[in-house]
Amino acid sequence: SAAARAAQRSFDAEVLAVRQEVANAYWKLWLIHEEHRLKNEHDIVLETLAGTVRGRVRTGAASLADLNQVELGIARHHDHHGEHREQERVATAELLRAIGAEQPRESLPISDTPVEGLPAQSDETLHQAASRNPRVQSAELMATASDSIARVEAAERAPSLHTGLDWIVTGDAPAPVQDSGQDAVAVTAGLSVPLWGRSYKDAVGAAEAEAAAHRAERDALLQRVDAELEKSIAAVRDAQRRIELYRYTLIPQAETSFRSVLGSYQTGRTAVASALLAQRDLLELQLELARSRARHALAWAELERVEGQQVEGTQRGEQP
Repeated sequence: SAAARAAQRSFDAEVLAVRQEVANAYWKLWLIHEEHRLKNEHDIVLETLAGTVRGRVRTGAASLADLNQVELGIARHHDHHGEHREQERVATAELLRAIGAEQPRESLPISDTPVEGLPAQSDETLHQAASRNPRVQSAELMATASDSIARVEAAERAPSLHTGLDWIVTGDAPAPVQDSGQDAVAVTAGLSVPLWGRSYKDAVGAAEAEAAAHRAERDALLQRVDAELEKSIAAVRDAQRRIELYRYTLIPQAETSFRSVLGSYQTGRTAVASALLAQRDLLELQLELARSRARHALAWAELERVEGQQVEGTQRGEQP
């Protein structure tokens, strides 16, 4: 029974690993789509800036060098279309493999967005739940099974007494004689003495050694689970900190700076290089926000695998 339950917990551990693998593949594909969406938006920003520069060139307020600089930036930026197309193919294939899809598909619907926030439970509660991870329970149950085998082998070393009772129903004979029809009753008794006690002792020792090995594996798994839990909690917290930093501080500042520089360029108070630099800074910060959201989702998937169950969150950020 213990061995069967250990196999079930091993199966549960594999399920958790598959869930994490699917989540990793999904969020990598989501990040590719999100980066492509952000860069498409900046395609429009650069085209708008190019239109402004062309108008200033016609009026003599800007040089062809400024226009060439903007068009070079547009050409370099447009490379993301081909790059993302190939990245999407690879990520889609990885996700199809993770979910075990039989029919190949060129694309998969990516509708879910990362859920942000921190675990609602305390660190102590998370550690207590992680100690019941299926991998740990499987090792503990296998140790219990080995203990049972050791007890069985130890019992085989002891002498055993066998008793029996046979009752044979005879019935009446066709031609009755003396004592005809009396049933026969036989009582048996026997004593079994093991002669090769050393072999039983070796079997007991082997079972006890297996139990000790499984308990050592359980202790090692507990330490590994604690370390993995600390790592995943730190990753979730760091990703959430970065999300809030980019969303509420850096990106608003970059947007204000870009609008200010663009306005200054339109009035001739700054060079086009400053506008391009401000645009690149804004785009990079927006990309970092998307990457932090993906890192948060990946860390959360790892946290749930270590916990062995779904983890409730709190203080979740707003979705853009």
